[in-house]
Formats: sequence, structure tokens, C-alpha cells
Amino acid sequence: MYKEIIPKKWAAQYVDAYWIQSNKLQHKINRTILPDGCTDIILSFNNKDEKIVVGCMTKPNRVYIEPSELMFGIRFKTGCAAPFLNISTKELTDKQYSLSEIRNLNINFITPRVIEDKIFLIPDLVEKYLKKIFLENKFDKTACFAANLIKQHRGFKSIDDIANSMGISRRHLERKFMDFVGIPPKLYSRIIRFHYAHSMLLSQKNDSLIEMALDAGYYDQAHFCREYKEFSGITPTRKTDMSHFYNTSL
Repeated sequence: MYKEIIPKKWAAQYVDAYWIQSNKLQHKINRTILPDGCTDIILSFNNKDEKIVVGCMTKPNRVYIEPSELMFGIRFKTGCAAPFLNISTKELTDKQYSLSEIRNLNINFITPRVIEDKIFLIPDLVEKYLKKIFLENKFDKTACFAANLIKQHRGFKSIDDIANSMGISRRHLERKFMDFVGIPPKLYSRIIRFHYAHSMLLSQKNDSLIEMALDAGYYDQAHFCREYKEFSGITPTRKTDMSHFYNTSL
């Protein structure tokens, strides 16, 4: 079971979603996690409770969820996890660390009982704590603003145009993206464009891969297939085991 909880008005500036994944089956299940440009804090409750930070991903990641395992995540919007990190985002890219290695965050108020029985309290519980940290740790929002623009244009708009619309140089934007996201803005645009094409594929809005590729901004079908395989690990087909498990919805 996978469920997302929408953050409240204040936190929606910085948090994409709170998510819950559970496995009530007698066997472990697997999910393919797609790159989305976000950083997550994840709490896992099973035989060995874990708290980890997962950085921005540039490739698909296969995860296995054990029987009776319960997971809770805070998925920050692109470029908005900085107040919670005592580590460069570049060091987090395609990696995960124990939360205790990154920062001593006291989020023990999120327990299996809260997740299962008092899920409606999660936004209030988490956001009271988040707000204090955001107020105490001011951070540069250049990358956040740029990421929003890239997402609004579904990865179609050039990085030069994005930088110009913000009144900054491309070089300055690239530096801020590396500092606060961990990947270049051009790569993030490719990931966003892939997600748009992937959502079209899942919804079957278009029966032709060629037309889908062109609609999603790719030069041709071959270019689309190469990018799709790079970010998903498979070629674009109608039936996949892809999951949006802690991935941004477009």
C-alpha cells in the first residue's frame, strides 16, 4: 500500500509530499524508484528501524520492502532540503546515508502507531518541527525557483532561457543547482521531460511512440527510447512494474 499526504499551505513551499509505503504481504515486494530530482528523509520500521537520507538520483534504483515493513518519507521539493543537510548535495547524489550521519533530527514522534492510526495528525506534527528548522536556517532559494520553472515548462525550456527569466547568468544558475540539488539543471530538465513522457505512457494518452516522443519534446523515437532506458532501466512499453513510490507526480 502506498499513500501520499499533501503538506499544508506553509510547508507546500518546500515539501512535495509525505508518503507511506507498507507491505502487508507474507513475502517481500520490489519497486523501481525513478529519478525525480528530490531529496528524501525516510524512516523504516521493521525488525531493524532505520532513518536514512536519500539524495537526488540520476538512475533508477531497485528497492525491496520486507514483509510487515512500514516506511514513512518526507520528500522535499527540488533544492529545498538544504536546511536539513550538513553535507554537500553533490556528496548525496545517487547515495544514501544514515540520518544520524547528516544531522541529529529528533523526529521520533513519527511512530508506526501514528502512521497507522493517526495519519491525519502527520502534517501538523511534522510541520511544526520543520518550520522551526526552516526559520533558523535561511537558505538560497535560487535552485528552488529555477526547478519550479523547469517543471512548469516540463523540461522543454532551455537553461539559458530559464536563467535569463530569473535575471542571472547560466553559470550562476548551474553553480546554485550543484550546490542545492546535486546535479546540473540540464540533467534535471531531462529528468522532468522523462517523467512527462513516462506519465503519458502510463496513461496511454498516445498510441504511437513516435508521436509521444515528439509531444514530450524529444527529437525522435530513438532519442526518446535512449533517455527512457537511462532513467527507468527498461525500454518504453505499455506494461511495466514502474512505481511512483516516493517520486514526484507531474
